[in-house]
Amino acid sequence: MAPIAAAALGYALITDRHYDEAIAEIRKGMELAPNLGLLHSLVAEASVMKGDSASALREMEKAVKLDPELFGRQGQLSYIYGKIGDRAKALEILGKMNSDPGARQKHPVTFALAEIGVGMLSEAMTDLELAVTEHDIGLITGGSPLVDPMFDPLRPNPRFTQALERMHLPVANAPK
Repeated sequence: MAPIAAAALGYALITDRHYDEAIAEIRKGMELAPNLGLLHSLVAEASVMKGDSASALREMEKAVKLDPELFGRQGQLSYIYGKIGDRAKALEILGKMNSDPGARQKHPVTFALAEIGVGMLSEAMTDLELAVTEHDIGLITGGSPLVDPMFDPLRPNPRFTQALERMHLPVANAPK
């Protein structure tokens, strides 16, 4: 199986909340491409969702090292730190992200994920709305708000449903 196929199948399993299966499939891709940061970030997401903090942090830190030029990895790392309970480290990374002039306008999905990780849901919702307005590519490359479990904390907010509708996504099919 090609590494990108493992990533696609693994992500589909993550969105279906089958985390152990996702990790198993993604690891098959890692056998072929151990230095593909995407695979490590997906294992980190699945790991944090299933409550495996140590694996989540280890894999996301590796993804950041493999893809240091990707701004989105910083938001994912902040998200992971927030979800595993290291709010101070998550906020430190978010602070560094904020020090980059214009970054929020260019990468609002990245900021939304970091803010979700530390429970700043109103701010995350504002950034998600900005992402929709700005047609941020992160809406399709950084996790789909329609189905990605990282966005679950925003789902009860009526503004979230409105954002999905603005993207012409089938809100009725979104997880509850």
